[in-house]
Amino acid sequence: AIWFVSVFIVWSVHWPYAKLLISVDAVIKCFAAGFTIATTFALTWELIGGLILAGLADLSVLLIKAVDEIVNTGSSTSDDDYYAAANNNGAVDDAVAAAVDDGYANDDWQGNAAASIFPQTIMTDLGKDYPILYIIYLFFHAFFVAALVEEVAKYLTFTMLSKSPDFLSEDELKKVIEDTCNGDNNEVDPIRMSKIPCEAQNKGGLKGQCTAIIVAMVAVAMGFSCCENLVYAFVYGDSDMSMFILYSRIFLPIHPICSAWQAIGICRRDIEEDSSVQSEWILLRGFLLHGLFDFLIMCIGYWELTDSVSLIVSSVLSATLILTGLIGVIIQKRALDKRLERRAWIKYATQNCK
Repeated sequence: AIWFVSVFIVWSVHWPYAKLLISVDAVIKCFAAGFTIATTFALTWELIGGLILAGLADLSVLLIKAVDEIVNTGSSTSDDDYYAAANNNGAVDDAVAAAVDDGYANDDWQGNAAASIFPQTIMTDLGKDYPILYIIYLFFHAFFVAALVEEVAKYLTFTMLSKSPDFLSEDELKKVIEDTCNGDNNEVDPIRMSKIPCEAQNKGGLKGQCTAIIVAMVAVAMGFSCCENLVYAFVYGDSDMSMFILYSRIFLPIHPICSAWQAIGICRRDIEEDSSVQSEWILLRGFLLHGLFDFLIMCIGYWELTDSVSLIVSSVLSATLILTGLIGVIIQKRALDKRLERRAWIKYATQNCK
């Protein structure tokens, strides 16, 4: 199902609308790059970012528990008890150090702070005892560890592939074709010319070039999504709820929608030559949509709803976000096409009025 859905989405975007605008070879190359390069980049940085974020969360829990322990101890003891306890500081410190060295604390250990300061599962305590702090943790994990890293990975992967002839502008293609001419008789060398894909020699204008960029970005995203879902299936697919989340990720994919948003931004920057559009703006909308998607799914899992309620709520939210993103992409693409058509008419009128 993972492979079938990924390939079907790429085919449904490419073959009916862009088969003459971007070669099958380029689509396969984009899919493979997303599957290998983007996934490797994302998993590496997600691991690093996840460890850093988890470390900060653990440190926050330890500090909060230490402060609570000090406050509770100070408020529940008399001055005599306080001085008596002060004489035993060395024993308590040794006990705490032993708990740290052992890597765990005995919850039945009465009379010392180590049991509460060094719990066996800090993240479990974070979610149970400090829900607001845990929601903040989920927010940063969804937006900055997952969404930001994955969107940057897909963007950089496409940037690496953007020098393919399928993505060249008309002027760049003319220059390439001129470079294929022999210096002596100015005739086209058929051997060198054959290296340029025929689709690239007939780009279909600026609109066709934008469509090619969108298809390529979707192919990169589906390659990334395919590999990510395979990893999820083999690592986490050992429960009914995990399999439900997996099938939700397969049949309600967020990655191609976010990458389509990126492609719209790339077209505005490179095709329309809008200097106000920079990489940050290109990544922004996909980052926000992806982060919100992940954050809501994580919160549903944290709220410990029943399986049936979780299924309904997560399905509705996922479908709503994806449908909203898709509608936004369609509206932006139509507006982009109108601007490019207007630009083409102005260029045509200017050339014919000379």
